[in-house]
Amino acid sequence: MMYRGPFFGQIELLARMACMTFSKKIPSPSKEAMIEEIKREEEIRNLTPRP
Repeated sequence: MMYRGPFFGQIELLARMACMTFSKKIPSPSKEAMIEEIKREEEIRNLTPRP
C-alpha cells in the first residue's frame, strides 16, 4: 500500500537524497554539519510554545 498524506513529496526527496549519498553521487554531510543540525532541531523541539 502506498503512503497517502501531505508528506509524500518530502519522503520521496529524502529517499532520493539518501540513494544519491549511498551511491556517492553527492558527498555526505560533514560530522560537524550533522551535529549542528541536530542541535538546531533540539532547540526547536524545546521551544515553548512549540511552533
